[in-house]
Amino acid sequence: MNVICTSFPFANNLPREYVLKSPLKHMTFEEVMRGIVLSEITDRKLLEKIVGKVVYRRSGEKVGKIWKIYVSKREKQPIKVVLKTDSNGKIVVPPERIRVENNRIILLDHSQEAILSIIGRLSDIAEELRKLRDELLVLDEKLISGEIPREEYNVARSRIERKKVHLRMEASTLLDALNHMVQSGEVTLNKEEERRIYEIMDVLSLSLPAIPLRELEKIFG
Repeated sequence: MNVICTSFPFANNLPREYVLKSPLKHMTFEEVMRGIVLSEITDRKLLEKIVGKVVYRRSGEKVGKIWKIYVSKREKQPIKVVLKTDSNGKIVVPPERIRVENNRIILLDHSQEAILSIIGRLSDIAEELRKLRDELLVLDEKLISGEIPREEYNVARSRIERKKVHLRMEASTLLDALNHMVQSGEVTLNKEEERRIYEIMDVLSLSLPAIPLRELEKIFG
């Protein structure tokens, strides 16, 4: 058995980027093989099926096979993966660098790790912007209904707009970095990564839903 539960001291003090916010559960082996990062798998049986699989680089070069996967007893998540090369050498990598996609297991290089990190943060920003948009709609409704005075509305709206500006500036910086990495040939995006970026950009480009003119006249007239 090469899926090993462990209570290593560092397992509970992993950097933030190594802590999965919502571990994926109840996935079949076939679903996993369509595309997922190893750190997201918390099902022991699935991990056992992955042990022994061949690992490649994105270029197609064979790296070795997955020999052991160490799992935190507390978090139930992979915390370390050991690869075994054809020459019996051992390579220890974090599970975030092992990605399953298109029925093949890929060892990500550091540039690809950076891509995943950028896409992850952009996803977070898109979700925060969605929440702010909903918050603004509720705020507008409260003003229109007379539930809150204009002064309170202006303060709350200003706070939300400032958050939006900061998030959009951060997203713009991340997209510029991502574009530079792709244009320079440092990395290539697969179809799933491209799809996620397009979805994120759709959210970033959305304007707030318009309030009917008559309602605007009541507010600002």
